[in-house]
Amino acid sequence: MKEPVDQDHYRVLDVAYNATGAQLKKAYHAAAKKHHPDRVTPTRTAKGTVAFQHLQAAYETLSGSASRKAYNSRYPAIKAQWDEWERHQKTRMAKRQRRTRFTEEIIVLHSQNEEFKVHLHFLTARSAFFRVQAEIARRNGIGFPDDDDVVAAYVHFVYHSEILTELSEAVLAATEESDGSTIVKAEHEFLAKLYIFGEKVKDDAFCDQVITTLAASIDKRDAKGGRTFPNCKVVKAIYEGTTPGSAIRQMMVDIYAENSGQHWFPHRAYDYFHPEFSYDLVREILLHKTQCPPKGRIVDLAPRWHKQRDSK
Repeated sequence: MKEPVDQDHYRVLDVAYNATGAQLKKAYHAAAKKHHPDRVTPTRTAKGTVAFQHLQAAYETLSGSASRKAYNSRYPAIKAQWDEWERHQKTRMAKRQRRTRFTEEIIVLHSQNEEFKVHLHFLTARSAFFRVQAEIARRNGIGFPDDDDVVAAYVHFVYHSEILTELSEAVLAATEESDGSTIVKAEHEFLAKLYIFGEKVKDDAFCDQVITTLAASIDKRDAKGGRTFPNCKVVKAIYEGTTPGSAIRQMMVDIYAENSGQHWFPHRAYDYFHPEFSYDLVREILLHKTQCPPKGRIVDLAPRWHKQRDSK
C-alpha cells in the first residue's frame, strides 16, 4: 500500500482535531526544532527536509481559518486513508519482526556426538520446555544425552512435520538385509526412543505423530499376512523411559491385552518384561474379564484345577 498523497496535518503536528491556535503554534515550534534540516545528521538531511516541509504546510493550512475550514471539509476521507496506511504499516512491522525472530535467531541442539542448528522460533513455539531452555542456554545451546539419530529425527520433524525412521542407522541396516520383520522391529525400537525424547521436551504433537507412525508400522503385513508387534525389548524401553500414565504405555498394554497369545510369554518372561508393564497388563485383562464374568458356580469348575483328573 502506497503512502497517501494528501497529508494528515493534524497527525503531522500531533494535535487534536479541535486544537486551538495557541496549541497549533506550540506544537509547530516544538516539532520544527526537532526536524529542522540544520539539526539532523547529514545522512538524514533528505528525510528531515521532507518532514520539515510537511510541518510548514500543516501549520500554514491549519493556522488560517479559511484554509482550515476548507481542509476540514475533506479531512474525514484523508484521515481514513492514513488510518488504513498506519494499520498496514503495523502489520508489515509485526511480520518483519516475526520473520527476523525465526530467521536470525539460531540455537544449537547437542546430541551425543553431533550438533544441530535450529531456528529458535520453531522450537519455542512447540513447547514450554524449549522456551525455558532458550533463556537458560541461549549461548551454549541445549544438550541431550540421546542418540544422534533421535535428535536428527526430531529436527527433521520440526521442519517437515513427518517422522522419518530412515534417519536411524539401525533401520537402514535392517533395510539392507531385506528382512521385513527385522525392519519393523528396528522401527519399533527407534520410535520408542523418539517418543521418550518427545516426552522429555514436552512436545505433544511430536509424541502423537510417533504414536501414529508406530501404529502404522505394526499394521504392516509380512509375506504370510501377519503383523509384527513391539517385543519385550521395546516395551521395557518404553516403561523405563516414560512416566506412569504415559499414552504409549497404555498403547502397549492395549495391544498385548487384545492380541497376545501364550507364546508371547515364554518361560521366565518376567526377566524380559518390565514389572510395571506386567502389572498393567494383568489389570487390563482382568478389567475385560470382569465386564464378562463367568456364569455358574465356581465349585463346578473345581476339577479344572485338580492334580488328579478323571481320565474318563
